[in-house]
Amino acid sequence: MTNEFITKLSDSSKSSYETFQQFNVINVEALQKLAALQFSLTSLNVESTVAQAKLLTSGTAPQELFNAESALAHAYGEKLMQISNETTQVMTQSREQLVAFAEKAFEAANTVANTEVKQPKKAATKKTAKKAA
Repeated sequence: MTNEFITKLSDSSKSSYETFQQFNVINVEALQKLAALQFSLTSLNVESTVAQAKLLTSGTAPQELFNAESALAHAYGEKLMQISNETTQVMTQSREQLVAFAEKAFEAANTVANTEVKQPKKAATKKTAKKAA
């Protein structure tokens, strides 16, 4: 093995490590955003449940209760759709970042793969020397 080959191998290993680190950063950012959205969704569910319990214990007429439930469902449905849209945006953004980074990484890998590394020549053994004679 020549020093050139070892250097190329070392550079390739470093590049792979850096690539995995960048993928990790992208994934951690996405997971943090998704966790925040999940917390918002959980909070919304608790708020909705409390509001429904208050309506049920208010002792109003059935028609008023149905109207209030309908308004409540509409309001919380809007918030739920907003959280769902934000979740979709986070996932789409994360996917786009990963795809862009992967394309750059594959391009860099192809560039390295296309560079020629000189391999050391094998020394002639006794058997090959006899066959040549």
